[in-house]
Amino acid sequence: MKNFAIFFAVLFFVSSQSFAYSSRYDSFYFKPAATIEYQAPHISGGGANSDFKNNNLGKQVTSFENIAIGGFFKFSHRIGVNLNWVKTGLHNSELQGVAISQVARFKMQQINLSGVYLFPIINDFAEVFGEAGLSDMRSELKYATSSEAVKKSKNEIMPFIGAGFQIKPFKSQSKALRFSVQRYIGQVDLLDSSYTTVRVGFVKYF
Repeated sequence: MKNFAIFFAVLFFVSSQSFAYSSRYDSFYFKPAATIEYQAPHISGGGANSDFKNNNLGKQVTSFENIAIGGFFKFSHRIGVNLNWVKTGLHNSELQGVAISQVARFKMQQINLSGVYLFPIINDFAEVFGEAGLSDMRSELKYATSSEAVKKSKNEIMPFIGAGFQIKPFKSQSKALRFSVQRYIGQVDLLDSSYTTVRVGFVKYF
C-alpha cells in the first residue's frame, strides 16, 4: 500500500509539472488516448540468468503476457504522461549459482508511469519522444532443486528511461503507431540482472 501511495504521488507531481511547463511554454490542452503495445523483454548482465526467454506465442496470448495496456495523456504538443500495465512470463533451464532440477519460471507484473517529451519531425505525421519514469514491479521466481521447491517474490520500484517515435499513417489523425525502448536503471532483484523492453503498438486518441 505504501508503494502505491508513493507511485500515485509521483503521478500527481508529474501531471502538475507537465501542466505548469506546458502552460508557460506551449498552448495547454488535454488529449487522452488508449494504448495497447506488444512488449519484448530482455534480461542481460546476469550470467546464466541472461538466458531467460519468453514463453511460446500461444501461451503469451492465452495468458495475456507481454501485452501492455494503458493510457497516454497529452497536455500540449510536446508534453504528456504515459501510464500502463503489463505482465511478463519467462523461463530458463539454468539459474545463476543454483543447480536446478526443473525449468525456472519468472513472472512479473508492472505498472509504468512516465513523463514524456515529444518533438515533431513531420507535422501531423511523425514525432520522436523521450520518457523518464518509475515502474512498480511485482515479481515471482519459482524453481526446484534436488531437495526442495522454492518460490520467491519481490515488490520493487525501479526508475527507467526510454525513447521512441510515433507515426500517423492513417487518414484519421486520432490513430497512431508507436515504437519505443525502455531501459530500467538498476537490477531486477530476483534475477540480479539488467532489464530492457522493446514495445510496438497502437495509440487511439479521443
